[in-house]
Amino acid sequence: MSILWLIIKVTLLVLLGIFLALAFILLVVLLAPIKYDCIFEKYDDAYFRLRVSFLSFIKASWVFENGKQDTRIKVLGKVVYRYHTDDFEEVAKEAVENTTDNAKVVSKEVVEEESDERGESKSGTTKWRVMKDLLLDERFFALIKDILVAVKRILRWLKPSKLSFELAIGREDPADTGELIAGLTLLYPWYYRYGVVEGSYDEEGVWGNIYAKGRFYLVTLVKIVILFIIKKETRDYIHLLLKTRKGA
Repeated sequence: MSILWLIIKVTLLVLLGIFLALAFILLVVLLAPIKYDCIFEKYDDAYFRLRVSFLSFIKASWVFENGKQDTRIKVLGKVVYRYHTDDFEEVAKEAVENTTDNAKVVSKEVVEEESDERGESKSGTTKWRVMKDLLLDERFFALIKDILVAVKRILRWLKPSKLSFELAIGREDPADTGELIAGLTLLYPWYYRYGVVEGSYDEEGVWGNIYAKGRFYLVTLVKIVILFIIKKETRDYIHLLLKTRKGA
């Protein structure tokens, strides 16, 4: 009997240890800051770089320069994943293939819809009526409002702690450039802490660089998601959409 009790006790201790370890890992993931910095430059060529680090030993970077893309993920300084394109033609070829596949799927869906409309016009009218009722439902407007609030919170969540930029703007006519810069001076009190905007009177276009740096926490994102889904109107409307789609 004592041996059986000892086995049960050890098993419970092991399970408790596993539970505490998982809880600790979850807390670390939620509460540890995720740092990021990104820069975008456009002079002769466009250049973009985004770097993200988590707990200092997990790092990821994405670089786009002169039509080339380089994505890397490092753990303890060792590259565990890399995606690299030699030139833009490779990316364009992949995009064209994906677009072609999507076009075939869409074309098939259109043919099926047209076939349904020819054979069951009454069914199409019913679907339109159901869609109209869904869009006019008061819960739909509540859902849109909640989405906008969630987007606002996410933008605040990702707000950089440091932002700087240097821009040069030029229009075809130097007089138009001067007029544009004069108009932007009205916004000077809003952006003077972050950077400068100058006029380019020799050439039309936009040049310069933008740099942003900050940090965010996953626990905040979880909070935003929870606040979004606990709204009764939102849950009811999503349930209605799923029920309607299932019955369609």
